[in-house]
Amino acid sequence: MTTGHKDHLKRLAAPKSWMLGKLGGTFALKPASGPHSAKMCIPLGYLVSRFLKYAGNRKELKIILEGNNVKVNGRARTDPHFPVGLFDVLSIDKTGEHFRVFYTVSKKFHLHKIASSEAEYRLAKVVKKYSHLNVPYVVSSCGLNIRFCDPAIRIGDTIRIDSGSGKVSGYITPGVDKVVYVLNGRSKGCVGVVNTINKHADIIIYGMTDFAGHSFSCADKNCVFIGESRDNIWMTLLKENGIKYSELEKINMRLGEMVDAEVAENEE
Repeated sequence: MTTGHKDHLKRLAAPKSWMLGKLGGTFALKPASGPHSAKMCIPLGYLVSRFLKYAGNRKELKIILEGNNVKVNGRARTDPHFPVGLFDVLSIDKTGEHFRVFYTVSKKFHLHKIASSEAEYRLAKVVKKYSHLNVPYVVSSCGLNIRFCDPAIRIGDTIRIDSGSGKVSGYITPGVDKVVYVLNGRSKGCVGVVNTINKHADIIIYGMTDFAGHSFSCADKNCVFIGESRDNIWMTLLKENGIKYSELEKINMRLGEMVDAEVAENEE
């Protein structure tokens, strides 16, 4: 039996975060090799056609992409299989729209509309440091090898990368009272403020509290720091602010809205 690279991906085997239906065909777009792993990305074609609704079929998608109308992190991409991952910026020049890729608290991909000033950079986590021919390099989670960075940057820090120059314009070191985004695990998509840092063997555990007061914890390998403090977050968050409510809390919130609506009607 021969083995090797698989060129096809069946729809039922696609990640649930893509939100593909069962009746859309047998096969799905398979992400090409690129800056993100297959489990942590989504093909560009699905963002344009299913999320933005700009293309109704493959022919329209091909025309849009081959016209250099869609940019990812400042560069035009024409391959519908190109992998787009967390915190990447999607830009549509003709409409002047910019979107950042997030996970919702339900662990699904989401395009969040942002301002043009915020589209000039993206955040990434430092996963490796090395030097070659006396030149220091930093490897980011988005696949970039960046030279001549600040020597104070360490593995696990968050760096801010300018889309135009590809250089690092700032970084965040892990610490207490800083804001963390969970990119994997049970709390995927949640945002919290670090309260405690505990080390168990080789694993660092962050104890966090979200903006609604819920407490949870996560390993350092599943987190990325996105702000120096609650009032200094480097990017605009989703409307839900990374808060994961329980089903009981959701029901109470709906009932509260219904009661408020009834009170307003009675007052009128």
